[in-house]
Amino acid sequence: MLGRVIDRGLAADLRLIRFQATVSDRPGGIAQLARDMADIGLSVKDIYHERAWLHSRIDQVNVKVVAETTGSEHTSKAMKYLIDKGYPIAQDIN
Repeated sequence: MLGRVIDRGLAADLRLIRFQATVSDRPGGIAQLARDMADIGLSVKDIYHERAWLHSRIDQVNVKVVAETTGSEHTSKAMKYLIDKGYPIAQDIN
């Protein structure tokens, strides 16, 4: 229960974010996203990729990510960085 309380507090403080990115479904596509997230200082808490229920091209995969940041300013910079790197991003996905 304590872990859930901490996660909710981090999310409320914008230190725990959730987003979806579309990446290449070729070997290394998800690894490149992970490297780019590391380069901007995001700490991955959870990552899930989905291939079957997509409305995108057959050579792409949707990656759902939960990551830790240092706060709202870091979140904004990280999302801009990933978008500038060419990742289509959807924030606060279900």
